[in-house]
Amino acid sequence: MKKTLINFSKYFIIFLLISIFAFPVFSDETISENTETNVEEIAQTTAPQDIEFLEEPIIDIFDPAFESFTLQEKLLLLRDIFPHKAYWNSRGYDGEIASYLNVAHQSCAHNEGKYYCNTYNGKTRDFFPWANNIQCLGFASMISDFLFGKDAKFESFYDYEKLDVGDHIRLTQATHSMIVIEKKADYIKVVECNSNYNNCFINWDREISKEDLMQNSGDYIFFKRIP
Repeated sequence: MKKTLINFSKYFIIFLLISIFAFPVFSDETISENTETNVEEIAQTTAPQDIEFLEEPIIDIFDPAFESFTLQEKLLLLRDIFPHKAYWNSRGYDGEIASYLNVAHQSCAHNEGKYYCNTYNGKTRDFFPWANNIQCLGFASMISDFLFGKDAKFESFYDYEKLDVGDHIRLTQATHSMIVIEKKADYIKVVECNSNYNNCFINWDREISKEDLMQNSGDYIFFKRIP
């Protein structure tokens, strides 16, 4: 009974926060979906004409209130804060300091530069000290730190069988990062940002087969957080 009440309280907190800071709804007609299973294929997305942007970040994911949440509860919260088909950037933000918590409805438009890209400097700097921590790497680093804690260390590996939910996948030749959100014997699902290398598009639930992921030896490295 006590466990049931605790779980109910957690979901009530999520519902309450999201109800207070609801993110504006946007239509499937304005942004095309990236659901390709080939990890090297570049998908095309179309940005809406009007900029809609939340003036301030809706929820600080590193609030101590979320530390007791389970992995799945944290992923559920992330889905609402960083919605599928939105953009992890600060385009249209008119506040004083842009934040990695910013989410917009319009593309970064990297052909115009990378000025609007969000930045997150997390624990992955230990492995990528030369990186600018924007786009896919910054997004994956932020999610990893939230799921396991900013101080959790990394260990690298290459064995698909050891891959778990929350692990960071880095495609070394394709220079792309993703976080595993579901693991099966023959496929995974990921959350990622900027998979088309052009606009910081946020994509949830892209399915990648084990065969597609593992076919290019040396093109990937997996990272697991450890206490």
